[in-house]
Amino acid sequence: MLVECCFVDDKDDVQLYDCQKMAEAIVYGITGQRAQASAGPEDQEAAAPGAETPTGGGKELLRVQVGAYSVAGNARAMADKLKAAGFDAIIVKA
Repeated sequence: MLVECCFVDDKDDVQLYDCQKMAEAIVYGITGQRAQASAGPEDQEAAAPGAETPTGGGKELLRVQVGAYSVAGNARAMADKLKAAGFDAIIVKA
């Protein structure tokens, strides 16, 4: 199951994003049960907003896909838009 929660396409949207509340709402919507967080933000290492945070001993990065395009020009246009907004962007063929 893929749950598409929101579309964050600029740094202002990131400020409005609350992943904990969103995750709790998804769990409740699917299971009808309230979830308990295993670790609060105070237990996690702080990272600069928008920075990539390594996991798995620093060897693995989790990335967020912005879209999937069948027209190469559309993919390049989105990558250019992301780069102009200050985000890293690469195009990967599936």
